[in-house]
Amino acid sequence: MTISDKREWRPNSIDDGLPKYKAIAAAIADDIAQGRLKAGDRMPTHRDLAWDLGVTVGTVSRAYAQAEQRGLIGGEVGRGTYVNATHGSMAEPPHAASSPEMGWHGPVVEFNSLHDDVDAISQHPNRKVETGAIRLNHDFPPPGLETIEVGKIMQKIAISPVLADCLSYQPHAGMEHHRQAIAGWLGRRGLNASAEKIVLTSGAHNGVLATLSALTRPGDKIATEEVCYPGIKAIAQMLGLELVPLPLDEEGIVPDACRDICKRMTIKALYCVPTFQNPTTIVMSETRRREIASIADEFDVAIVEDDVFGLLLDDGPPALASYSDENGYYVSSISKAIAPGLRIGFVHTPIGKSLRVAAAIRSSSWMASPLCAEITYELITSGAAKRVMESHRREALKRFEIFGDVFRDYEYKSHPLSLRAWLTVPEPWHVDEFVREAEQRGVTLPPTRAFTIGRARTPQAVRVSLGPPRSPQRLVQGLEILRDILEGSIPELALDVM
Repeated sequence: MTISDKREWRPNSIDDGLPKYKAIAAAIADDIAQGRLKAGDRMPTHRDLAWDLGVTVGTVSRAYAQAEQRGLIGGEVGRGTYVNATHGSMAEPPHAASSPEMGWHGPVVEFNSLHDDVDAISQHPNRKVETGAIRLNHDFPPPGLETIEVGKIMQKIAISPVLADCLSYQPHAGMEHHRQAIAGWLGRRGLNASAEKIVLTSGAHNGVLATLSALTRPGDKIATEEVCYPGIKAIAQMLGLELVPLPLDEEGIVPDACRDICKRMTIKALYCVPTFQNPTTIVMSETRRREIASIADEFDVAIVEDDVFGLLLDDGPPALASYSDENGYYVSSISKAIAPGLRIGFVHTPIGKSLRVAAAIRSSSWMASPLCAEITYELITSGAAKRVMESHRREALKRFEIFGDVFRDYEYKSHPLSLRAWLTVPEPWHVDEFVREAEQRGVTLPPTRAFTIGRARTPQAVRVSLGPPRSPQRLVQGLEILRDILEGSIPELALDVM
């Protein structure tokens, strides 16, 4: 059979002893081995094959993804799926090249030897050795399978026709198939997402900047949590916006205070982090989300929801923006769930509002990187994103337990998947003195005042990020230094009163 043949491939038989998607993938492998499928043959569309076999489109998609992981077939955006010229096995990354001239031989050997063992990755002799201060001041995921999965995908893209498109200018909102993949992914957050509502950005920070730029004018007032992501202060200063702090309780923003402020002044937008609130780790309840969304709709306030941490939480409440069709702007990225270095974020807008955000992207960064967006597309559609996120969840749980063990005698807020803890600094320590002492002992923490908005009181607590150390052993070392500081005496300098 050749590409020109009218009848596309159908399996001769399906193994009833296997799950449907595995049976279809096995049939593809068998037909390639028997010569019934040859290099360059075009595979049927997901929908056509699903119809003929009496299965769902999702089942065929999973089957194709498994066959693609084995190197048997490959997709070409806009053209379809074809049988590859060379065929691998389950242990081989797709399109793996063994030629030393192509410069890929070493990484491929590393991928094959490590598989999905995260501990092996952290102990691999080629890994970068950590030296200097133990940095617990930035939120990003601990080591997982991202280097393996992204490495495989980069090899695939390198020999794919889509590479030329990824190295050229593309629409400001992003290529359609990238936006479609993101829209499908966001269904798990309760959003009625579609490609037309999605704008790709260079990370969530860029997404918040673009959204507020599209919604506001200099001098407008923006409400936000009284302690919040420090980047919002830089964005507000750049855009000439005034931040109005809102008090928090154990469930997040206090509704009565939010309504009162909306009555007293014109609030143009509400920026907030409802899931794993930064820095307190609070997860806003579903009831509270409905209340806040109702207030926003009542006063026609745009909700700019930063859900950069929410993708790690499988069983959490739906996105706050999902409760407001007219005012909900959902911003997220893959930075905390997969890898910050890819710099791919996205804004989900109300219907008909994406063009304004895309225009803001055009003014600030022209477009998100199509190459990084293609990697993200492959991560999502191949199932690799799910595997990477699961590896991060497993490691996050380990680190949560480590923190709990070291600080079992202290007060703190955290969540098993939040990648951080909000540690109360007990008297007679002052939080600023504690941070300075930690730095002198080789542990870097963020200053708590960086999170406070306006004249809000600086809490007597510090954010401890658990993801940055590449090894659990180094994390334990840093945490034990912090505990030893709390258990020791306060330096004389800290007791000076001027």
